[in-house]
Amino acid sequence: MKKLFKTTAIITVSLLSMQSYSQTFGIRAGLNLATFASTKDLTMTPGFHLGPSYEYQFSDVFSLESALLLSTTGANSSLHFSEFNQSISEKLEVYNLNNSIMAKGTFKVGKYTNVYTQAGPYIAMAMFGSANTEEKVDGQTNKNREALDWEDLDENRFDIGLTFGAGVQWRAFQIGVGYDLGLIEGVLIADEDYKNRVFKVSLGYNFGS
Repeated sequence: MKKLFKTTAIITVSLLSMQSYSQTFGIRAGLNLATFASTKDLTMTPGFHLGPSYEYQFSDVFSLESALLLSTTGANSSLHFSEFNQSISEKLEVYNLNNSIMAKGTFKVGKYTNVYTQAGPYIAMAMFGSANTEEKVDGQTNKNREALDWEDLDENRFDIGLTFGAGVQWRAFQIGVGYDLGLIEGVLIADEDYKNRVFKVSLGYNFGS
């Protein structure tokens, strides 16, 4: 898995070094709403993504876009035991280095306005994270925060998946929505397999556009 992550990074660097029809560097930032594909009753947890992007344009319509983002994943869960007047909530937060390479189609709809769609694979490596637990019993609250240790958890810290997106570009600015569909299973929640699911709202700026 580490070799695959390195290979993806090498492809990104290779794109940067190519003489192209058009090259665009940019920055992307926005909101993540993350959860897991799971049989558990989970809710989305808010987070963020932030990092540089690079676009290699083959024509006015078709290009490849790569982004290297610090991006969060995770989920919320809660249990309530009315007979004991007790509730337990858990929040898992994981900070990942996410590298995507997407095929992108751009279509002109105005003098300075384009719409785009994009899709492609991504690979992510968990850098650090935490498991947060809050227990309420008879009005008293106990909180616990524990840093995640992938060696102790015997957990695969890599994720591979597909990412999809669409949006609008106006001059150098863009706004879009996206969805990350994780394909790798893990066992971070109560020994149950999960796959990452992340809905994203992203703002971007392209330098030199």
